[in-house]
Amino acid sequence: MAEGKKRVSELIKALPRYHITKKRIPCDSRKAYHALDFLKERLSGLGYERVDYTDGIRVDWADGWVHARASRTEQLIRVISESTIRAIAEQRADDIARIVEQEI
Repeated sequence: MAEGKKRVSELIKALPRYHITKKRIPCDSRKAYHALDFLKERLSGLGYERVDYTDGIRVDWADGWVHARASRTEQLIRVISESTIRAIAEQRADDIARIVEQEI
């Protein structure tokens, strides 16, 4: 701010806007982990470069990411997607949810 002589509002406007989409897929814990294993197998065959299995399954792209994980407090799988374009965030969440729902 001091170096560029800009207001906070101007700095915020310069940041990229991200849109988030959340989905909840009801299922019991046993089925949830089975469905996530199925998702992991499906994604490994698609050749994504940036996939993280630390806490669920997260796939990263330059313009966003999608994350699927079993809830620890409810009987469901959470799918969260974020992208600079709302339609892309929604499409990625829908695609992951569709794969997971095949195994529930």
